[in-house]
Amino acid sequence: MKLRLNILLLAALQATAALTLIGCGGAATPTEEVASDDGAALEEAERQRWRGIDQIAPSVSIGAPTNLGSSGVVGLKGQVTDNMRVGRVNWVNSRGGSGMATLDGTNTAAAWSAASIQLQTGSNTITVTALDA
Repeated sequence: MKLRLNILLLAALQATAALTLIGCGGAATPTEEVASDDGAALEEAERQRWRGIDQIAPSVSIGAPTNLGSSGVVGLKGQVTDNMRVGRVNWVNSRGGSGMATLDGTNTAAAWSAASIQLQTGSNTITVTALDA
């Protein structure tokens, strides 16, 4: 009986939230955008849940860069490990540009790569950050 009441309460809260969105102009928003916003919110909620559980930061290593081409593009790769779950690896260039590296491995250990990092004239400092799930 308690489970049934909780499901009914959840359905009532969802209906109230839908009515609130309609009342504040949410109905004029395209469905695709609402769905992507909900997905982003769910992803962030999942990330926050894991951060509450996983108190140890991931470890990231950077290997040698690939050869610099004439177009000023360089690739980086390395390894990332975590005690529970690797979330993602991001890179940022001090002279502009940022992105997310691709991961290949398991939840706790993976190889990462960023194939096309555009370098700018002058000194470029590329910062690589690993994040928990």
